Amino acid sequence: MGVIFMTVVVLYLTIGFIIHKFIFPEPEPDYASYFGEGKQFYSKLEGFKQQVLNLQNDHVMLEITLDPHAAGPPQHVHETFDEKFTVVEGTLSIMLMGQKQRFTVGQTVTIPKGAAHKPFNETDTKVVLRTPAPGLPQAFVFGLSQLYGYWDAAPANSKPPKILLALSVLGDSFDSYPTENAPPKPMLKLLKLVLAPTARLLGYTKYNPQFAPR
Repeated sequence: MGVIFMTVVVLYLTIGFIIHKFIFPEPEPDYASYFGEGKQFYSKLEGFKQQVLNLQNDHVMLEITLDPHAAGPPQHVHETFDEKFTVVEGTLSIMLMGQKQRFTVGQTVTIPKGAAHKPFNETDTKVVLRTPAPGLPQAFVFGLSQLYGYWDAAPANSKPPKILLALSVLGDSFDSYPTENAPPKPMLKLLKLVLAPTARLLGYTKYNPQFAPR
């Protein structure tokens, strides 16, 4: 019985993966339109508003506004790209590799790929950042904008299992992995791969126009 069950599971995952990735792949948006200059997306959960400055060479340059006392994202790492922010207004706080640092107007923070970090705002006034050239990978920014809309739509959407299902349809192109209160990165990558076919069957989509920048 156990062998039959495992065989069914393996067949389901294999066939589901082939259908998800190759037979009925998720449609991609027109990124030039999706990331039109001046478009914005916002997360009440994080307290971050992001405005598109331009899109060039598959990278997006952004102006990012942190609300007063914005909690920011969970501590996380990026696997394939460095992240840079230049402070243009206010004082940015950031946990970087376990150490809290503060950056003021004119200063730039560089976060190497693989470094655990969490930007946030400890002050009573807004903080404004800009991403210097080349900006951030469009696939990452796309996934972030979609997640902002999804997890702000309902409190449960930002917690397992729903957030795992949403992440699974974004795949590895959304290069962000939480380092606290989450499975280790290798396990999370495996979970995303395994859950993607089920998420598609449940109606989860990589691109929901409702969550696109406005």
